[in-house]
Amino acid sequence: GLVVYGLKETEEAVNLGAVENLLISAENVKKLEKTMEQTEKLSGKVSIISSDHSLGEQFLQLGGIGGFLRFRIK
Repeated sequence: GLVVYGLKETEEAVNLGAVENLLISAENVKKLEKTMEQTEKLSGKVSIISSDHSLGEQFLQLGGIGGFLRFRIK
């Protein structure tokens, strides 16, 4: 209930101010700069996940974006 992943779902949560910690794969940093800026603007933290290890690679396969939420949405 307090996590989100996938581009559409995560961006929606960021815009609602619900994301406390945004996770972005290193490969997606360039294309998701605005989402990262919005998260920080709303007092959230951004963490970059490397795909140099197996868990980072799995995260990238899930879309490479997700987050831990402050509160439930939906």
